[in-house]
Amino acid sequence: MPATVTTREDFEKSISRERLDEEVRLRMRAGAIRSEIVDGGDKWVLVTEWNVIGEQ
Repeated sequence: MPATVTTREDFEKSISRERLDEEVRLRMRAGAIRSEIVDGGDKWVLVTEWNVIGEQ
């Protein structure tokens, strides 16, 4: 089973949904397994899961 790591990045609520969607697309192009936008109350949180190559 491959190892994975999850990152959480905070974004200001003033950032548009379109810009956040572009951030998700960028991470998917970079090889993320999945990436989602979570409403963190006073901020957006981008939660991304990555496969760690060479780790088990």
